Amino acid sequence: MSERQEVLEVRLREHESTIRDLQSQIRKAEQTLAEQDHELSVERNRISRDTESASADDVSPASGVRQVAFNPEVEAAWGSVSSIGIHRLTSGMIQGEEETDRSINVVVQSLDSDGDPVKTAGAMTLAVSVVADDGTMHRIAQNSYSMTECRRFWTRSFVAPGFHVQIPLNPDSEPALSTGDRILITVTLDLGHDRSFSTSELLDVSS
Repeated sequence: MSERQEVLEVRLREHESTIRDLQSQIRKAEQTLAEQDHELSVERNRISRDTESASADDVSPASGVRQVAFNPEVEAAWGSVSSIGIHRLTSGMIQGEEETDRSINVVVQSLDSDGDPVKTAGAMTLAVSVVADDGTMHRIAQNSYSMTECRRFWTRSFVAPGFHVQIPLNPDSEPALSTGDRILITVTLDLGHDRSFSTSELLDVSS
């Protein structure tokens, strides 16, 4: 074995070791994030339960309004969400290089009372169905995502900030789509303890 080859093999082993270390760090970070999301979900439920069970001592004598304090995270984001929406301009069918290589891009936005996007996190369920010209409907996808997974979907886009989810379509199991078909997208975002929001949007296949 030449000296140059030995040097290259040493460098290769060092690179492989570095990659393994980075992969280990990523797994630990993902585990930590999942644990933090679980703690956040528990805290949201606790705060909501405390709000519902506030005693008469928490009522202001002057106004009769319960004085229950929310922490800054809940008040600024989670507590301000009043609805969700699907961004029509950036949602729809994506055609790949091959004819059968297609996917559906869905941009889901959590919105406050003014209709402005709010960055938050929750568990999401997303269903996609094809609606034919005659009104018949066929479901082609239904996926559920944890709070941690939804965090990865969030994109700070100038045009459409929100959860950007891509769903690949399997050409072997899905029916052929025509230009007259439409896509029905139904999304539910669960923020915890009865704060669940749903919406649907009907899109053209060519959109």
